[in-house]
Amino acid sequence: FYQRRRELAQRDYGASRGLFSRAHRKGALPSELHRREIAAANPFKAHRTMHAALLLLSAAAALALQPHTTLIPTKLRAGARTQTSIIGHRAQLPSTCYTAFSINLRCRSVRAVVPGGSGPEAASSSVTTKSEPNEPTTLDRADQMHAEKRFADLFDLIAPLARREPDNEELAWRSARAHHDLAGDLPRDDSRREQLFRDGLAIAESALARNADSGLCHKWVGILLGSLGEFLSSKEKIANAFRIKQSLEKAAALRPDDSSVQLALGEWAFKVAAISWVERNAAKVLFGTPPESTYEEALAFFEKSAQLKPNKKAMYKAALACEKLNRKDKAQQWLRNALDLPSSGGADAETDRLCSAMLR
Repeated sequence: FYQRRRELAQRDYGASRGLFSRAHRKGALPSELHRREIAAANPFKAHRTMHAALLLLSAAAALALQPHTTLIPTKLRAGARTQTSIIGHRAQLPSTCYTAFSINLRCRSVRAVVPGGSGPEAASSSVTTKSEPNEPTTLDRADQMHAEKRFADLFDLIAPLARREPDNEELAWRSARAHHDLAGDLPRDDSRREQLFRDGLAIAESALARNADSGLCHKWVGILLGSLGEFLSSKEKIANAFRIKQSLEKAAALRPDDSSVQLALGEWAFKVAAISWVERNAAKVLFGTPPESTYEEALAFFEKSAQLKPNKKAMYKAALACEKLNRKDKAQQWLRNALDLPSSGGADAETDRLCSAMLR
């Protein structure tokens, strides 16, 4: 960080002096401070002072628009004229309010953290800051990678960020999704899959504990619990079935147009419908009333998922449900529809293989 700033100062010192002078004319900093730094032939320090001055000016303009303006000193909002000291990139203000500004070297964008505030205005994540007007944010890049099914790249990008900012819900649910997608893209006999599912579930549950109204967190808790089922005993799977249904139903209520929620509900219904008579009677002893569903219900969920967003997995699962309901022609149509969709990634390749095998 400091090495980059030193390079900028040495390369652009002439331009920096001009920028600082304009900042000074707006009352940003005492002229004596800048003259002293020039006399000391310290371009790095002078550039730092200039950068901080411009930062305060732009921050004052930005913060004046926020709902928590009562926490910002009036003189700061008017033009950042009252600062008493500047140390590095942090401004200490003559007020009980303490405001820290994060510097983006590529665009001088500002993030303000105001004690006592709440909501996205009070603490927006630095990973969502755009460095250029038309440059995508980190979250935009993550969503683009997901759309392109570059799951390994997505995991490498988002998982470290989520660990550094554990309270960031936008990072948390994307990290949970990245764990799920990477595990799903691995071969079924890969030993890493179970741990990826477990880690993703822990992330989603932690985020849900902080915000019980997050449809995306409910969604990924339900999906990851369901995915983990292949590694659990029958007793554990039946016990989890209640939690999975509860999470997915909440997610569906909060996100009615989410195709993947409908797919997950269909998978839940399909697995419950497949519970054997022996397992169901054992569940009655353990849980009183075991979970119940039918292949007809599962098919309805799969069809809705494919309607909201055509996807191979929903179509393949719809074919499986039709097979269980003895609707052979309809099953084959779903399989052909799935194969007609373009493929990308290991999960799609595996689905294509399964569809082709069923058609033979």
